[in-house]
Amino acid sequence: VSTAFAVRSSGAHGRLREVAVRAVQEELGLRANLGRVHLELVPFALVASDVALDDPIYGRLAEARTLRIRPSLRALFRGTLDLSGIDLEDASVRLVVRDGAIRNVPRIEPSAGGGPPTLPFRELTIRRSSVTIDAEPYLTAEVRGVEATVRGEAGHVIAIDARAEGGEITHGTGIEPLTTLAASVRISANHLVVPSAELALGPLVVSARDAVVALPFPADPRDIAGVSGHVEVDYDLAHLASLSLPFSLPRLEGLVSVRADVTSRDGAPLGRMTVH
Repeated sequence: VSTAFAVRSSGAHGRLREVAVRAVQEELGLRANLGRVHLELVPFALVASDVALDDPIYGRLAEARTLRIRPSLRALFRGTLDLSGIDLEDASVRLVVRDGAIRNVPRIEPSAGGGPPTLPFRELTIRRSSVTIDAEPYLTAEVRGVEATVRGEAGHVIAIDARAEGGEITHGTGIEPLTTLAASVRISANHLVVPSAELALGPLVVSARDAVVALPFPADPRDIAGVSGHVEVDYDLAHLASLSLPFSLPRLEGLVSVRADVTSRDGAPLGRMTVH
């Protein structure tokens, strides 16, 4: 149950907007353009409508119908506002990928004393939203019906849980429909853990569970060590006929299915795989 406190005077409304804009700038490094702002008392939150968030270098990051900022109790006792919790609802998010990294999101900085990286918030929730990915010149993507949560957990672990209703990816040889996307990921200083993940993209279906990869990633993928987990891959061979390959193939039909269980011994990956 939430109780909204309406700010009736234009002066109070303007002060609330200034507080929210300053908090987004200081905590996330983003420029915020906010519409009307009001308070929700239970649970306490600063709520803004008609939201636009911009990265100072790459421009528009997100537009949202609603932005909800949930400060920590510690900040409230100090008379300040931090971004303990952030909710984006009915948003359009644009991610810019260059040189293998997302460039227009808040930076994840190392902890004080050079420890593991920490998020600039405790929890970020995205509801009923769409995400576009600009990875030109390689591909662009649009993902719709996104529900996602990013939160910091004990031990400097970053937890990501996300799913989407669908979308498509456009690349040099065509457009691939995205029909399934769901993932649960945990990132720490030393490991990337994937309790579960599912992806269905055009002729390709991939799933993984209980997967672990040691961090940081080496520059050469052949040097990846400390890998374990179960992976399943299915591929529709008929799709090969639509690819622009430097060689010709006979017409193929059928489904290739790969099931693999991977473990590690002395840091080197070992596996058992079946192919049908």
